[in-house]
Amino acid sequence: MIRDVQRPDRIESMRPFGSQKEMRPTGALGRFARVRLAATVMALAVVFPLRVSADAAADWKGFAASTVPADDDLLLGVMDGHDLDTELAICQGVVERKSHAVGGFIDALAARHAGAGPTSDRAALLLRVTIAGLFPDSLPEPDLTARLAANRSALEDLERRIVEWRDPQLVALLVGLAPRMDPGIGPPALMRVYLRLVGALRDGLGDTSPPMTALGLAWCRAVQTAGIRDFLEPCVTVASLSTDADLVAAARRAARQLAAR
Repeated sequence: MIRDVQRPDRIESMRPFGSQKEMRPTGALGRFARVRLAATVMALAVVFPLRVSADAAADWKGFAASTVPADDDLLLGVMDGHDLDTELAICQGVVERKSHAVGGFIDALAARHAGAGPTSDRAALLLRVTIAGLFPDSLPEPDLTARLAANRSALEDLERRIVEWRDPQLVALLVGLAPRMDPGIGPPALMRVYLRLVGALRDGLGDTSPPMTALGLAWCRAVQTAGIRDFLEPCVTVASLSTDADLVAAARRAARQLAAR
């Protein structure tokens, strides 16, 4: 009974989203319905702590996918105090919105990352899942361009703060997007990551952890895509410092391409 009360599909009649046959509330009525929904879900979350299971997480994912940016506070409120499965399901669902507008949601996750300790690490994971879901490798170019445009402000802020993110996998995702940012944002972000990479290579006498090596490979691909000759010398430096065969090959390949420009 407790699970039935808390699952999002059990509160369908209270949702402002409605079924496909229903008209979405607009104006003052829409705002009232949204506030009522937020209050109801938050009250249920407090009174009945969610017992997460695979189907419950799927329910939250579907619920998040049906929301709009105005519902971000509601989703973030549900995530507070719940376990990681629930948080991940919401992050996976929110990127499936029809508009793919999740900039405010990303900003809120980044604000959580500003904390310290385990909370920061958890927020980094949630950020990584959200960004990876928003920009999957198989995404067609037109869709990629549209999603970048819908979330550019939040993404640019992440790029400006790229040295703050401790998780190499999160940084690798941002590095992949950097060539598509404005000239005043993307190239400086790539240079900051280069300095971090070189520091890790020197500290490890050419050896790096697998996540840092993967970050180095992502960086080499990104500077190739950016095609900025200023990264020629950094590529040569990475190739000369690393003892990883794949990273050395990637850095040399990027250097050859940049030298030909």
